[in-house]
Amino acid sequence: MQAFDNWLKGATTFIAVDSENACVGFGGLEAHGRISSLFVSPEWMRKGVGAGVLGHLLEEAGSRAFSVVTTEASEFSRPLFEQHGFVVTEIEQTEFKGVKFARYAMQARLKHGFKSM
Repeated sequence: MQAFDNWLKGATTFIAVDSENACVGFGGLEAHGRISSLFVSPEWMRKGVGAGVLGHLLEEAGSRAFSVVTTEASEFSRPLFEQHGFVVTEIEQTEFKGVKFARYAMQARLKHGFKSM
């Protein structure tokens, strides 16, 4: 749990909550312009939470005058990042707990005054 806590604290993390203040998603932006996390609770998927959190992260990146934002996306999250202007720069093969999978190194160039969709 400490590693997870450190991972979240290593970034500016934004949390999406429901009407009862329960966390339904979160995303983190590191100081050098890397989106380190984007998570949506399964029951809230396909309801705009991920797009909202990602849009907020990109607005924050724009306010910090980043010209490029990077991330590593899963096959599942890749389309959401592409909808927000990210392009694949490299396909990485990785392994987690014995399961091999591809993830996508992606980047987006930000324009001055970025506003989320």
